[in-house]
Amino acid sequence: MKKIVLFILFFLLISVLIFSTVNAAKIRCRDYKVVRNDTYTSVAKMWGRLPGQIVLANKFQNEAPNYAIYVNQYLCKPDSDERNRNFGAAVYNAPAGYFSAYTSNKLLILTVNGFSKGSNWFVITDGKKIGKVKPTVKAEQVFKYGLKSRELPKIACLKNMQTDLLLCTTIIRR
Repeated sequence: MKKIVLFILFFLLISVLIFSTVNAAKIRCRDYKVVRNDTYTSVAKMWGRLPGQIVLANKFQNEAPNYAIYVNQYLCKPDSDERNRNFGAAVYNAPAGYFSAYTSNKLLILTVNGFSKGSNWFVITDGKKIGKVKPTVKAEQVFKYGLKSRELPKIACLKNMQTDLLLCTTIIRR
């Protein structure tokens, strides 16, 4: 019986995560999934567009002033006649941010790298907010959270408080 309840809870969590990432009001398309080391410049070259066009087409899901992109985020491909604006090399050439998660002794440990300085993120496991992440530098930072339940979570998500962008990763057990 316990296994059935756990399976149902896990299934519900996955369903919530999947449907919350495809919010029609916020995300209009799923043209390209960002991978590690992507930049606006590299995506623009792949599509034959200007980096400013990529920023503008995806501005609704990325925070000003640097409009950072993140691994596993989906980007929209702009039309060829999309307007352009110069956001500068610092925006165009910044590699995609990423994070990893692992558990150790009832602790969830998140390592974030390349996240916008001062951006605000909720930490979510098993559908519950367990804390916040607010990077103070763009370099790698580590955040630790105590876990109360006996069952260790399988997935950790970060949800941007401003844009509702949701990023998730599988938690590594140590």
